[in-house]
Amino acid sequence: MKYKHQYEVSEQSVDTRNYVIETDKPFSNNYGEILNAICEVDIAKEGDTYVGKTDDGVNFKVIYVDTDYGDDGHINWNMSDIEESEDVSASC
Repeated sequence: MKYKHQYEVSEQSVDTRNYVIETDKPFSNNYGEILNAICEVDIAKEGDTYVGKTDDGVNFKVIYVDTDYGDDGHINWNMSDIEESEDVSASC
């Protein structure tokens, strides 16, 4: 079968991953240390846990709780015709 049209499609939705972080003292750089902590934990299954220590000595445990999957998916597409190409031989 010869296809004549091509669609370039992107799908996007918003998923929210939820974590719990426990520490022995407050983070000194909340944003950076929280981001680093959640990047370390595996999110393959609920309850996955990572235990670590920040550069400035804060002991922490981060627990992956769950993911709320977005139900607001959006699809965008562009359609184009596939041009038939002729076999053109160049001669010198």
